[in-house]
Amino acid sequence: EFQLVLLPSLIDSLISEKRIQFRDKNNLQIQAHLENSYGLFVNIVPSDLSRVLSNTINNSVEAFDPNKMSTIDLTVESNNSHVVLRIKDNGKGIPQHILAKLGQMGVSFGKEGTQSVSGLGVYHAKQTIESFNGTYQIESVEGAGTTVFITLPRANALGWFVQSLNLNKSQTIVATDDDHSILEIWKQRFGQLVEEN
Repeated sequence: EFQLVLLPSLIDSLISEKRIQFRDKNNLQIQAHLENSYGLFVNIVPSDLSRVLSNTINNSVEAFDPNKMSTIDLTVESNNSHVVLRIKDNGKGIPQHILAKLGQMGVSFGKEGTQSVSGLGVYHAKQTIESFNGTYQIESVEGAGTTVFITLPRANALGWFVQSLNLNKSQTIVATDDDHSILEIWKQRFGQLVEEN
């Protein structure tokens, strides 16, 4: 069922789950960069987008050299009409002849010895994102890593969402929220105001 979803909240929750899931991997760092994501709504099936992002991160983890410091960075950017999620890793990368076929049913890479050898993961991810009127693209350099770009149409914010606040220099600001990602965004925004003045 399609819903209007505040994207940074969904991503922050997912990243927290992934950090717990892979907490035994001491040389793995998973980061979400949500600085530019305030007020970004998308019209999606939340569980389906979470599954696509979760599987993408799992694919990255499977591509790592266990003896190397590994990073996964999920960055959110936007323009007036679209939101772009970029999931970048520094894993082993994908050969170009395989990369050209990924997204077709039955094509996989680097899945030997794992439970997911069907080649349906990228195919289903692509189908899911396209069902949201978005795009799913993979760029990779063998030996350097892989980046997945998910582009989604931006939706208008819901009526309850505060788009802007008018403040003066003498006001005291107290921010409370049970969503850590929202508090971090407010902290960064208020920090920028202090630096500008």
